[in-house]
Amino acid sequence: MDFLSWHNSEVRCVIPRGAQDGQARVMLSVGAVLRQADGANFKSGLPGYIQHLELVFEQAHLIGPIDDCLGGIAQGDLRLTSMRAHSAAQVPLPWHCTEPLTLSLQFRNGSQLLIEARAAHCTPSDEATFIESYAC
Repeated sequence: MDFLSWHNSEVRCVIPRGAQDGQARVMLSVGAVLRQADGANFKSGLPGYIQHLELVFEQAHLIGPIDDCLGGIAQGDLRLTSMRAHSAAQVPLPWHCTEPLTLSLQFRNGSQLLIEARAAHCTPSDEATFIESYAC
């Protein structure tokens, strides 16, 4: 199982709500992931990246300078509206959230993006491949 981390993921572009489907999208050029073997301790996961991930947000409201929200994410925080004390710095892939949420992203360039949505999902495509990180 892979866990997508907001920190160290890279945003290629942000697409506000489409006129046809009403969905907003955050296109990641790479998603920072931790690959965990079945039954393994979370901290023992293998760090790496998955290219070309798409985060889709239903009935989303975006706040922030969308054109500047590019590149590396320094910090991210996901909050589910129904659970005020719950916060997530990572989500499992595939990810399906069927309740209202708020995702706050802080970019390395200083930009901030706040996404409020009714639901969200991210499912890696069949072409998505895991690339192991060799960082020390």
